[in-house]
Amino acid sequence: MNVYITIIISVLLNASAQLFLKAGMRSAKNLDFGINNLLEVIKFLSTNGYIYLGFFCYFVSVWLWLAVLKKIDVMVAYPFISMGILFTTFFAMVNLQRAFEHL
Repeated sequence: MNVYITIIISVLLNASAQLFLKAGMRSAKNLDFGINNLLEVIKFLSTNGYIYLGFFCYFVSVWLWLAVLKKIDVMVAYPFISMGILFTTFFAMVNLQRAFEHL
C-alpha cells in the first residue's frame, strides 16, 4: 500500500477513535471519575461498545502509523497528524451536531 494512503487511513482512524470515545462518554454524564469510583468506572468502560470501537480504532491507527514510520522519516510523516484535527472537527460537527459553540 502507498505510504501516503496509509498515513491518511491512520489519521482518519485516529479521528474516528475520538468520535467513538466521545459517543461512549455521552452516557456517562453522572459518572464520577474519581478514585473512589474506580470499579464503577471500569464497569462502565468495559460494557460500552463505543469505547471498544474507539480503542480498536486507536489500535489499528497506531499499527498503521508504525508501518508508516518504518518507511519514511517522522519529520515527513508527522505534519499529516494536523489533518486529524481538521477531520475530527469536521466529523464532530456533522455526526455529533456540534458547532463552534465553545469558541
